[in-house]
Amino acid sequence: MRMTVPRAATMLRLLVLGASLLGFTVTARPSLAADTGDLKLMVARCEGGKWIDNAQVDVIIYRPGVGQVDAATAYTNSSGYVEFTFTDLEIGDEARTTVTPEGESPDSGHTYVWAMGSGDSAGGVWDLGITGDSLCSDGWYDQNNGIFECLYE
Repeated sequence: MRMTVPRAATMLRLLVLGASLLGFTVTARPSLAADTGDLKLMVARCEGGKWIDNAQVDVIIYRPGVGQVDAATAYTNSSGYVEFTFTDLEIGDEARTTVTPEGESPDSGHTYVWAMGSGDSAGGVWDLGITGDSLCSDGWYDQNNGIFECLYE
């Protein structure tokens, strides 16, 4: 059966009217709240603890079940510090981080997780991911300011 445009429009109106009489409503699915977060790192050598300047730092934001959702690259300053800002973060997102000092091999063993904030924080915060038991595991450099110590092996 072939429908004309006026007939199709009338049919659509009847369906909408019928749904409203039955109490059905069509609503848009609410979007998940997305956060913005600053990933702050102080990059140092595991051996000797010296800050690494001008190291390339690559970050991939990985969302379990989805895959890569964002990425960025920056270089450490003379104090070994580097900072990234990511938007649209969701709880459970991982910042998979690779550090490559000038002329050296990449070290990709750094993961930080976007986790639920505590206290009055409405959004998330970066937290340490799974860390090994080695002496070269990443840790907090300044937890109050959300800065991780990222140790290059």
